[in-house]
Amino acid sequence: MRSNQQLRERSRSAMTLPTIVALTLCLAAQKTQAISGSSKSDENDIRQLVARYAKSVNEADVSLVTQIWLDSPEVSFIHPLGHEHGFDQIKQNVYKHLM
Repeated sequence: MRSNQQLRERSRSAMTLPTIVALTLCLAAQKTQAISGSSKSDENDIRQLVARYAKSVNEADVSLVTQIWLDSPEVSFIHPLGHEHGFDQIKQNVYKHLM
């Protein structure tokens, strides 16, 4: 049986760049209007959102999380150790506990 520390380390290593990018694009779709075309402004907005999301993960920054995630009971986050439902669970179980 694995220890909690081993599970946390494994879950961190599972958060690869493609996973982060995919999650961020899902978040971007919820936080911004639908993208029409591929204007430079839209591209820059997405790049900035990806950078803020990566920073929030790297620093486990709960205050930054509130600027990125939709504060709703309808959002969810699937990770190697489970599935979090709602923004409060994501903040508590992913950012405060896992990271």
